[in-house]
Amino acid sequence: MGFHLHCAVARTADDAEAAAMLAVARALPVTRAQPITAPFAGIVAAYKPEEMREHATAAALASGASEDDACEAGCAAEEEGLDPLVRAFPHVRFAVIDVECFGGHCVYQGHIIGPGERVSVGTSGIAHQQLLAALGAVDPPWNFAPFTRGFFEHGEASSGPPRRQVLCHVAGTLHDVALIGIALLRPPWQVHSASDRHAIVGFGDHDLWLSLNVIDDGVDLRVASHLGVEATVQQINDLVDTLCGHGELRATDPAGAVVRRWSV
Repeated sequence: MGFHLHCAVARTADDAEAAAMLAVARALPVTRAQPITAPFAGIVAAYKPEEMREHATAAALASGASEDDACEAGCAAEEEGLDPLVRAFPHVRFAVIDVECFGGHCVYQGHIIGPGERVSVGTSGIAHQQLLAALGAVDPPWNFAPFTRGFFEHGEASSGPPRRQVLCHVAGTLHDVALIGIALLRPPWQVHSASDRHAIVGFGDHDLWLSLNVIDDGVDLRVASHLGVEATVQQINDLVDTLCGHGELRATDPAGAVVRRWSV
């Protein structure tokens, strides 16, 4: 399970400004908005890009546009759906953030728009923290309430534990691995899906998530881990040993920097 959101985050001067921003945001198509209190007082507005595209495309077709023009309108709205909110408050700096999550692995990218210096941050697991810091948050934590399920329905009081930060990723190619053998793994490994072409595997209390896919020259391995690098390397080595495989792997930190390369 996963989700993709296009968001705008802003600090607010007072409750009146927050209420005005929320009113504008909630009037936009397929857009939801809520106030926030951490890491600063403000608001966040968001929509699912595919929903915005579908809405804008249907609206264009209903107004008599050609299919090509309607498709173009949908694609534009997918990227620009929050522009009316930004334009309505030209004195406010907004962090425009894209977040994509799947299987506990989330990546972010975005930019700061409004008065002052424009800041752009490329895709990484910590880009949202950098963007929130650019709005003035002091040491913003990785966990940000709007990027958890249920927030836009219930606000910051939504129930459930906070998401855990992905501390490292592992990628590489394995050889001499028969994926059908994945089905024989025992706890603490959990096999969520397996065939002779692909597998999705978890470890422990969702400490690791692995995807394995057969490619031309072996098996492509991708890992998102809530464990540290050393613990992750140990578990991956044990798994590959159990599967009687070998390969060249690399570990990266949340910013995408390579922190370890090794043969297994």
